Parts: sequence; C-alpha cells; structure tokens
Amino acid sequence: MFWDETEQGDADVEPVVPKCEDALTTIFLHFTLIPAVVIVGVLSLLQRRAKTHAIDQSLPFLQRRFGIVIPMDAMGFSNRWSYGFAFGAIYYSVLELIYDQHMTKYFKPWAFAIAYLIGGFEVGMAYFPLFACLSTPYVRTGAVMGIFYSIMWIILVGWDWYTCSDGMRSIAGTAAEGNRHGLTNIPQRCFTQCNPMLGLQEEWGRYQKLIYQWPRMLSLIFLLVRYVFVLINAVRKENNPEQKPMHAHLKEHVKRLLRREAVCSKSLNWFQRNIYEWDPHFKFPNRIIGTCIISFLVLYTFVFKDLEVSIYAYNKWFQGLSLDFLQCFYVTIVSASLHMGISICHVLACYRKHIKRLWKGQKDFIPKKLQNLDPAVSLGSIAKYSGWQIAFNFWGYAIGCAQTDGPDTCAVKKNASSALCFLRAVMPLRIAAVHAPLSLGLQSFFQSTIVPGFVGFALIFVIFKLQDFLVQLFFLQDKLSQTDEKKPLALNNRKAFYCFNYFFFFYNVAMGITSCFIRIMISIVLGSFLVARIDRSILQKGYETFDRGYKTWVGMILADHNHNNPVMVCFIELLLSHVQEKQFECNYTEINSPLETCCVMKRWRLLYTLLKNPQLIPLRKQHLRAKVPLKLKSSTQADVVVQAWLMRSETATEMVNEQCKAV
Repeated sequence: MFWDETEQGDADVEPVVPKCEDALTTIFLHFTLIPAVVIVGVLSLLQRRAKTHAIDQSLPFLQRRFGIVIPMDAMGFSNRWSYGFAFGAIYYSVLELIYDQHMTKYFKPWAFAIAYLIGGFEVGMAYFPLFACLSTPYVRTGAVMGIFYSIMWIILVGWDWYTCSDGMRSIAGTAAEGNRHGLTNIPQRCFTQCNPMLGLQEEWGRYQKLIYQWPRMLSLIFLLVRYVFVLINAVRKENNPEQKPMHAHLKEHVKRLLRREAVCSKSLNWFQRNIYEWDPHFKFPNRIIGTCIISFLVLYTFVFKDLEVSIYAYNKWFQGLSLDFLQCFYVTIVSASLHMGISICHVLACYRKHIKRLWKGQKDFIPKKLQNLDPAVSLGSIAKYSGWQIAFNFWGYAIGCAQTDGPDTCAVKKNASSALCFLRAVMPLRIAAVHAPLSLGLQSFFQSTIVPGFVGFALIFVIFKLQDFLVQLFFLQDKLSQTDEKKPLALNNRKAFYCFNYFFFFYNVAMGITSCFIRIMISIVLGSFLVARIDRSILQKGYETFDRGYKTWVGMILADHNHNNPVMVCFIELLLSHVQEKQFECNYTEINSPLETCCVMKRWRLLYTLLKNPQLIPLRKQHLRAKVPLKLKSSTQADVVVQAWLMRSETATEMVNEQCKAV
C-alpha cells in the first residue's frame, strides 16, 4: 500500500495536527439541558391544566398551573414550515444518534437499545424549547425565550465552526479511526505526500464543518427571524387578535364536494397529468412536512459523508486504479441521491392519494388483513413513522449506491466505494462479524458478540411493544360499550401524546436502522422460499407486471375462467338444447299460424322480459344509439320504464320524419 513507500520512521511519528472531534458539540449538548429545563419550566408554570387533580386540592395556590407543554401538534396544520425548520436545526444531532455519538460509550454493547433511548431523550430535551416556544399560547413569552435560546444555539454552532476551522479533522480522524479498529498502521506524513488525491482530501477537511452544518445554521437563523416576527406581531395585536380558522382548507374541501361538478373540466398540462397536481384544499400535517425536510437534509449529509469516505478509501486501498474512480463515483452518488430524492417526494404524493381515497371510503388499496388494525398499533404508528422513514431513507441510499452499476471496472470501483461508506456507517457490525471471530475464539466470540447482540435485539423488541402498550393504556379513549372488544381509534390525553410522539421520534430514528435491516432480511428469506410459488408474485404490489412467472399464472387462470365458467357453460347448453327442442317440436299448427301472431307473441315476451328486468332497457340498440343515453343511477324501476317508452316514441317520430323527408 502507499504508506509503505515512506521513510522508516514515519510509523512512529505522532501526527502533529490539531484534533477536532465532536466532543465539543456533545459537551455543549449536555449543558444546554440546563436552559432547556428552565424554559420548559417557565412555560409549564404559565400553562393551566384543563382538569382539577388531587394536587390542586393539596396545593390550591398553584391554581391548576404547571400544565403539559407540547412541542408540536403532530396532526395539526399550523406553523408547518416553522416546525420544518426546527427539524432542520436538529437533523445533525439525529445523524449523531445514527453514528453512535450519544451515550453509547457509557453502556455495555448489549444495552445499546437503552443507550439510544436515553440519548434520544437527551437530544429531544435539548431542542425542546425550539418547538415549545412556537406552540405555546403565551406568544410573547415564548417568542422572547425562543429568541434567546436560538441565539445561544447559533453562538454554539458558530464557535464549533471556528474551533474546527483548521481543516485537519477529516484526515486525522479517519486515520485514527482505522488505527483504533486495528485496520492498519498509517503514518500521517503519507496522508499529505504520497498521493495526488490527498489534495482533495485536505480541501475537504478544511470546509468539512461548514459543508455539513450550514443547513443547521440556516435553520437556526430562520427560527430567530421567526421568533422576532412573532414577537412584533404579538406586541402590535395586544387586544384580542382575530384568529384564523385552523381547518379552513378542510372546510373548502367540503364545499367543493357539495358543488355540482363542472361540465367542462379544466385542462391539465403534462406535469399535472403525469407527476403532481397541486390541490389548494389539501395540506400535509406538521409531522409530514418535518419528516420531509429532515429526510432531505439527512440525504444531503449522507451524500457528502459518502464522498468523504470514498476519497479516503481511494487513498488507502485503491491508489493503483486510474483517477477515473471519482468520475465513476460521481455517477453513483448522483443517481442514488436522485433516486432517494424522488422517493421522498413520491411518498408525499402517495400520502395525499391514499388519504383522499380513505376520505371517499375506499380501502381496497389496503390489504384486507390490515384494514382493521389494532387501534393501539395504528395510533402508535404516528410516533414511529417519522423516525422510521428517515432510517429507511438511509438504507435506501446505501443499497442504491451498491446497486448503481456501470461497465467493466467502473462498477467495481463504485460498488467498492459505496460498500466502504456503508461499512463505515455500520462499523460495529463490521467489527463483530469480521474481526471478532478472528481475534477471539469461537466460545469467546459467542459470549462477547452473539449473546449481547441477542439481548440487544430482545430489548429493541420489548421497547417497541412498550410503545404500543403505553398508547393502549394512556392515549386511547375508553370503550363505547362494555361489549366492545377494543377501544375506539380516538385520541385521549392529546398533549401528553404529542410529548410522547416527540421524544420517541429520536429513538425511532436510531432503531429504525435495525427495523429496516429486519425488513430486508425477511424479504430475502420469504423471497427465496417463494421462488417456486408461481401463483404468488415475489415483487411488491404495483410491480407484478415485471414478474413473468406470475403473469403467466394470471393469464392461464383467466383463460380457464373465460372458457370453463360454470354459469356461462350451463346457460349456453340450455340455450342450445332449447333451440334444438323447438326445431323438433315444430308442428303443423305453428307452421300454418299467421305471421302477425308470431310477431305479437315475440313482442309480448319482449314486453314481459323488460318489465321484469328494467335494467336491460338501456342496453337495447335504439337506446345505445341515442344521442342522450338512458341512465339508471338515480332512477326507479317505474321511471326507467316511462323514460324508455318516451325515448321509443321519440325514436319512432324521428324515423317518420326521416321517411317524410325522403319522400
């Protein structure tokens, strides 16, 4: 490798570079808990509880104060973009949770689920005032404290930039990480002299903090401006300001349903027909907007983290390859990031489409086994969705990078780079799966890795079930009747549920990585077992047409159905036998009967059939050919008969007029 070409003494030389780790940011995060608790305490002191509890009788001077402070109305529609930028301010800490930067070093490996839970609660409490100052009904107090708290965070992030402006963290940190895990012994001088790619790595390290954290700073500045704007408006409108209706768009939607549909519909352009049509009477909830914003920011960080690791991987392992490695990598990273960006936007479009279908009472797009979910599971999914969506995006980007292939050696280079980025993201799994069995014996490996891993996954399962249990116990209304099997899907203790949803968001981001991994493993196992099942598509719903085996099965059963339908076969046999019987039963009286009698009998049978089956009337030739066809949607049987006779008379009149014109 390239570090072998250096002088002999390089391996023993300490790299004279200033260390710039994220420890400073972590210390800041610990200390911000103090002002965060103070701000939440002040807002709780101002908040009055709706109900009187036993503590109010013991301490009447409280006057029902110290109510629950909510961070955000997860199902509401107010301040959507302000909450979105608040999520933008916390996205970097969410990434640190994914990369094991919080609390994990204080716990044993088997207790990583508990470490993530405590770390998520700490991060949530540190950023709680940014949300609470937006949602509090005491606007002026919340705006003032929000201004000071956002200024504090802006100063902390700016100080972090200033102390890490030397730009050597990327190089020194990566080398130190490799040495810690026993991967190699890298002399530091080689990082700056042995390869021309290191110039790019040095430039990268110089602006690394700025590249990763400028969205965070921009979000904090936006929140500061928003708090100032809210404070100015609150001072101007002191005397009972007029409040806009919270659900105006829903009212407009109902009005649109009550209006008569326009005869001439508005023409749509190509974008509206094929991609997305904006609906002014539909709004996404706060949690959906926040999830979308933080997903894009996390994707942005993943892209540049992938670039950082790939440059390091080239300098460390792939220096013998040509420099078109970066060109191949650019193709990979652009295609994978575009795919994930489109997927995030597509989720928004699917959310609106599915919600509108449910408003219409259509549930056919949901599997029958999932149409009647347990209310506790359904309500608990609100708390899980945002975190899991972000974690699933991480896996989607990592797998998308590995699947973006190119010709010849370019594919090898790209996949190697993407694999290295993925391995860096899941470093504990790499160490457990590769290095531990080699350095330890089989028994020691089982005791130090397999058993803690099993216990850790068991804790994850227990905490997941604990969320559903808490929802069932505290956040669902009581049964409407004693005979009901389940509680109704109706929210109870709304404010407490919003806090529950907020704090578990951070935990679900970290644990969503494991959930998505389990999802992938289940898909692989079931897919391998169902390969021989040609009667079931192994592809997802909506992509069955790409499964040729399943398409063959469907075509075969449709052909058999059309040719062997018992009702159709019996009807045809009866019809044929009746025709044959009529031919053999033809007697002298019928042959000599006048033609008028046969016509009268046919018309009588036709009239009797139509009276008994009025739904056949619009299917007659003269009605099908009419300019205004007969409709049965809002007509009774008698009305259909009357309309049919009227149309028959009109048709006869038109025929007479045409004959007169011809004469």
